[in-house]
Amino acid sequence: TESFVRYCYTQKCPNFEAGNCTLHKPMQCFNYHFEGQHRRPAIDGGGRLLYWDLPCEWLARPARCPRGDLCPLAHSKNEISYHPA
Repeated sequence: TESFVRYCYTQKCPNFEAGNCTLHKPMQCFNYHFEGQHRRPAIDGGGRLLYWDLPCEWLARPARCPRGDLCPLAHSKNEISYHPA
């Protein structure tokens, strides 16, 4: 669904952080549990695309991308997999 693609893994799971996410296994939680799962929202509140589903040259080291969160390319496999394009 649109909300899954738009929001999946964009917010940290407060329940997992507190040690009690009941949706962790099987992986049914909509939020991310580990930093490696985190992804930026692909679409802003106005419906504008924030990045493309093409890998940034810094995909292996997104923290080193000089454009950071403003980069128009994907910084993780999740940003490519869960992209509405």
